[in-house]
Amino acid sequence: MVEGGKKRGKLTFALFSSCMLTDEESEIVLFSPFPKALMRKRLDIISDFADDELSGCIERMQLLCLKENYRELKALYGFEFIIDDIERAIERVSANVVIFHRLDAMFELQESSDAEWFIESIVALKRKKGFKLFITAGSSGGEHSYLHEMLENYMDMQLLILRDEYGRKVEVTSSIYPVREADYYLKKTEHGLELSILSDKMNYTGVQKSASSQKEFSGKKGKDILLISDDSRFVSLNRYLLQRDRLRFHAANTPISVTSAIMKGPELIILDSADENEAAEVDAIIKEYAFESRLICVVEREYIRSTDKLDAMNNGCYDIFRKNALIEEYVMGLERALDIKFYSPL
Repeated sequence: MVEGGKKRGKLTFALFSSCMLTDEESEIVLFSPFPKALMRKRLDIISDFADDELSGCIERMQLLCLKENYRELKALYGFEFIIDDIERAIERVSANVVIFHRLDAMFELQESSDAEWFIESIVALKRKKGFKLFITAGSSGGEHSYLHEMLENYMDMQLLILRDEYGRKVEVTSSIYPVREADYYLKKTEHGLELSILSDKMNYTGVQKSASSQKEFSGKKGKDILLISDDSRFVSLNRYLLQRDRLRFHAANTPISVTSAIMKGPELIILDSADENEAAEVDAIIKEYAFESRLICVVEREYIRSTDKLDAMNNGCYDIFRKNALIEEYVMGLERALDIKFYSPL
């Protein structure tokens, strides 16, 4: 399932992925609830932007759209006839890949039971015919949140398409398969469209170095810091503190992005609003893969006793801080963990 807001590139990514899974002998069928004229226009725009390989893939693709009087037909005949039409269309070309673009736009708020039956039927058809299935949908939440919950029960992988300062970002929000990275970027290069991770140069969050500091730090390895937090204010605070020479700061808050980031073995991991179980889980990963990461736990408490510190150390924490700790105290703790006086001299 490929999710995202309007004009974020859900269809582009689904087409790109479909093209990567097929050859010139393969067949792709695209279903859409939108008018055919509108979909043709969108596909022409994507084709103009894409490379020759993807453009050729779009040219040989079968496009089927709901008729303008779809709601009247649905009231007369129900969804069973639509499923029959879909199955015949897939069988006619022996489709290898099937894309349902904006499946959420097919259903009204009161049609949740029909939507559930429809999704079950599509998944059953996929198992029967053995094609690859892509479903695109608008961002979760709002009146179609029920549809996202239904789809999540069947999806092997969920992706969220966003746009940020580096371009079109593809975020893996859940996956039954192991993934090396949680975030990717779909980019137009001189070789065509490519899916890649953010390069070290672009991912570096340190301030611009002066000539003297470049000379001072040349040849020295930087340190990676991971903050696990969904508190935007706390993330901003740490980003401000840790955007320094020889430091690379990264924040994560979804399960898959957190796991992916830990697996890179950062020198320091800061776990916000930690409880004993979370700290123990992170420590278990660190020990299992013999990482040298130090773990700092931040807790929502008014004060920390010596017994709290001892318990935290037993759960793998290098140090523990209150969320409302004095900034000087927090900075000194980070400097001890990193063995770099990156801020206090300032």
